[in-house]
Amino acid sequence: MAFSFRVLSPLAGALMLSLVLPFSSMAQTSEPNTGDYSAAPNAAGAAAGIDDGTLQRTAKAYLKVSKIVQDEKTAVNTAGDDSTKAQAAKQAESEKMAAVKAEGLDPQQYNHVLQLVQNDNNVQQRFLAIVNGNNAGSPAGNM
Repeated sequence: MAFSFRVLSPLAGALMLSLVLPFSSMAQTSEPNTGDYSAAPNAAGAAAGIDDGTLQRTAKAYLKVSKIVQDEKTAVNTAGDDSTKAQAAKQAESEKMAAVKAEGLDPQQYNHVLQLVQNDNNVQQRFLAIVNGNNAGSPAGNM
């Protein structure tokens, strides 16, 4: 049975949270990178402060990271011993970092944008439109 992101919008936050947290421990710096977005706490400021380019790059990275997470779960579930499982997890973490960086983002930017997507309905709608548009023909787009 195929579902779209629109149908699962209430669950999208939980999925995004799983794609945000892996970077948290690796992305610690003394000063947050504000990049191309505003850290405004209100919804109107957040929606207006994130440009389409940053949102598009984040959506592309999100799709890549979600594929890596799926592959990691498969690898860990089929691994025989703890050492192999740890190696699969380490490899996936490296691939996730590379996927984010390949889109011209650092982990802090990626996490920040996904947090805005979770907390701001306008940003979430823009993000989901990009994700659904980029992923229309892919089986992963019908989660």
